[in-house]
Amino acid sequence: MKNMLLASVFAVATLATFATTATAANPNGPKPKCPFGQIPVLEMGSYTCKDLTIKAPGRETENQAGSAKFAAVKKPARAKADFVILSATRVGGSDTKFGVQIKNQGTQATSGGLLQGLNMGQGGGGATAYMPKFKAGETKFVFVDFKTSKFERSDRILFVADYKNNVPESKENNNKYAMNY
Repeated sequence: MKNMLLASVFAVATLATFATTATAANPNGPKPKCPFGQIPVLEMGSYTCKDLTIKAPGRETENQAGSAKFAAVKKPARAKADFVILSATRVGGSDTKFGVQIKNQGTQATSGGLLQGLNMGQGGGGATAYMPKFKAGETKFVFVDFKTSKFERSDRILFVADYKNNVPESKENNNKYAMNY
């Protein structure tokens, strides 16, 4: 009988120690088992089952504000090149060769393109020249030779940088430059 009493006292002491340890680890009591889709939430010192929501610090949730409003995230504008013709002049006393000053005022380097020159006067004709690679903000001269054109005084000459639109630009409508012969 003594053994039985001793075993009972030992069992009660073990259970009391286990219960004290469990309560000491969580002074708010045990977490409840919630139905599917709910989680135990500690409020005012006791646990309750609530629907699963995400609460980010500093932001309102649907439960707090009725409907959360978040600003739409915009993608940054993609960097592009932008060719501009600054000037065009005859080169070295030649009647048919022109130097065209082109600037890439965009924010991206380019792989080059084609420059077209057109004689809009009665002599007609045109010429093309390859444009080299441009870094962002870089200015270069490109030379165009109208080998078969005959210019007369007051002929209008039109130059178009990247006239085939092979290079994506931020502004496609500022690639032209016109001058009188």
